[in-house]
Amino acid sequence: MRVLHLALALLAVPAMAALVVAGGRSLKGSESVVAVDQIDPA
Repeated sequence: MRVLHLALALLAVPAMAALVVAGGRSLKGSESVVAVDQIDPA
């Protein structure tokens, strides 16, 4: 079951990154930087 959890975590990282990039492009401002800073990979 740990392997499944690890796989989901690995899939979630690029998914979150894609959302941040899309959000940053739509905002085109300093707000996107704040959104990136709020995400803690740990």
